[in-house]
Amino acid sequence: MKKQRYKTLKSYPGIRKELKTGRYYVTKSIKGKRISKTFDNFQKARHWKNAHNPLVKTAEEIEAFPPKELNGKDKGFLVKDVWDKYEIYHLVGLSFGTREVVQGKAKFLCDMMKFRMVELDPDFFDHYVNQQLELAKVKGSRRYNFDEELKRTKAFLNWYRENYDYSFVNPILKRHFVAGTLRAKIEKNKKLNKDQVNLFFGALPVFWQDFARVQFYMGARVSETAGLTWEFVDLVESVVEIRKVAIWSRKTKQFQHLKDLPKNGEARFCHINETMLEILKNRLKCKLDDGDFVFHDNGMPLKYRQIQYQYNKALKKVGLYPEFQSTHILRHSMATITRKVTKSLEATQAVTGHKDQRLVQHYATLPEEAQKQAVNDVEKFMNSGKRRGLQLIKS
Repeated sequence: MKKQRYKTLKSYPGIRKELKTGRYYVTKSIKGKRISKTFDNFQKARHWKNAHNPLVKTAEEIEAFPPKELNGKDKGFLVKDVWDKYEIYHLVGLSFGTREVVQGKAKFLCDMMKFRMVELDPDFFDHYVNQQLELAKVKGSRRYNFDEELKRTKAFLNWYRENYDYSFVNPILKRHFVAGTLRAKIEKNKKLNKDQVNLFFGALPVFWQDFARVQFYMGARVSETAGLTWEFVDLVESVVEIRKVAIWSRKTKQFQHLKDLPKNGEARFCHINETMLEILKNRLKCKLDDGDFVFHDNGMPLKYRQIQYQYNKALKKVGLYPEFQSTHILRHSMATITRKVTKSLEATQAVTGHKDQRLVQHYATLPEEAQKQAVNDVEKFMNSGKRRGLQLIKS
């Protein structure tokens, strides 16, 4: 039989005496919160039970630990209240894809929904980010960091400040992005050279080889190629207008709709070379009476998973996987090869359709051979009039 540890004092509910040590163990409930404490003598235990409320701070405690300053004006909003407004008044105006991304990242906010907005300060996020980091480690997450979640949360808090409380200071700081790093991010190589591109093309089935070649020569995003319709293909003038973009669900990867205009908000034109012309003429023979997509699956729009599977399968076949494993590699590769061949940043910009040349430089960094050639060409140009100048000086 198990030996009894405590003796209950019938006349004093909530007070028990520990038989081994003679100490008194006291429990009580205040505003639904259960608290307890142990005392050496009965008088102190009874006094604490009847008089002391640990939820009410003494004057000494208040002086030692002054109340925390609130962030902004207390309008009674919980984080959940503001998020509901954010969905109704802001997210509804975003594109389907962007809205889905933001709502997906909102899982990061789940554990703070019951907090008041005025409680959100840098110290709060120090603790919160650390908590999310530990949870990710326990779950064995493959993520690199919480950068995207923090960016979306920061945008959400900025929206609250602009619309409800200008005295609210966005509490997310650079240190939270640093603290939210789970492991170092490995940069993937996205630029195939000429031989690698041809190997990749050769490993694809005929249909997907045609799709990939058109994407490559257009310098297009995969969504722009999948969204290409005959309405914007002119075989007589040998030009394609990149205007429609396929939108897939980020969750299911299923086709949702055709979006008007690419990522930068502007349509662009692409010359149809001989390779593309041959492919497009063959695709025209496969056009269905009620179908308008250049590349389709029995008249239905292509699914993102289909493209991703075929690309990765071909990359594995020629030994380029996992170093290369993105449907975006052909756009990067076309930009790099264009700049190598033409030595022109403007030509590369015309192919990719970027507004900002800094983005073109990111996509098409000169490889060593092309950089060497460019330096030599400049040297020849700079020295072309040098001898004549020296002769003029001597004379």
